Amino acid sequence: MCCRRIAFALLLGMSVLPLVNCQAIRDLHEVVASSDRPEIRLHNVQLRGLTLSGATLDFDVEVLNPYDVALPLLDASYNLASKGDPFLTGEAELERLIPASGSSRMTLPVTVTFAGLLDALKGVQPGAVIPYSAGLDFSVDAPAIGRIGIPVRHRGELPVPTPPTVELGHIEWTEIGLSNVGARLTLNVTNLNDFPVDLEDLGINLALAGTSVADAGIKRRTQLTSGREATLEIPISFSPNEVGLAVLSIVRGSEASYDLRGTLEGTTPFGPLQLPFEKSGRTSLSR
Repeated sequence: MCCRRIAFALLLGMSVLPLVNCQAIRDLHEVVASSDRPEIRLHNVQLRGLTLSGATLDFDVEVLNPYDVALPLLDASYNLASKGDPFLTGEAELERLIPASGSSRMTLPVTVTFAGLLDALKGVQPGAVIPYSAGLDFSVDAPAIGRIGIPVRHRGELPVPTPPTVELGHIEWTEIGLSNVGARLTLNVTNLNDFPVDLEDLGINLALAGTSVADAGIKRRTQLTSGREATLEIPISFSPNEVGLAVLSIVRGSEASYDLRGTLEGTTPFGPLQLPFEKSGRTSLSR
């Protein structure tokens, strides 16, 4: 009789044990679900490395962990759109631990190539400033729950720069000799972007009738609002002995073909920017 009672008690304990474990798991789920969830705070978005080909958006985020254990941060996905039309999606592996009851701050870089953007957004032209919306989803491995996503949203503006037009309006010779030729170039520079560019440095290479004659530049701050044209004067000098005496016949003429190339460096509301340019045509010559 005693043995039967002991056996019955053992069987009863074994049948209750799974129920206790299941209840404990359910209780843990409820505690986690009812407690504060992990949080993502977006502190800043910085545009970096702006060029004619693209730029990088640095999303400065902070992950907050409300749990008493370290929280694995797995990965992040992102999508960028303009007026509802997507132009970039991607993922980034993060694989880092957020300390228990603590936080961790990091930068998520998202690189935008303008060729892909212009292909995706029909009707957008180089030189435009487009509004964009960014959706970021960070995935964490929450205790007792598993993988959950934490969304972050942001709106901003993104420039798509285009080179300026730089035309050689006139060449005035200030010195003509066998050992040295001096001149003053008149350049017309037009900003074709929908945002201002403050010109700080302009470097050029000038070729006349197919012969490279001079490298020159000017460092002068010039404000170029959208669509504005500025006239710049740049002094040059070169030795006919070095470039070829045949250039003297070009200098003594009234006009000549030219090839002009160079780089304009300036600042914009979106950061520093280098804009290469090149132009060919004919220009008038005078003394």
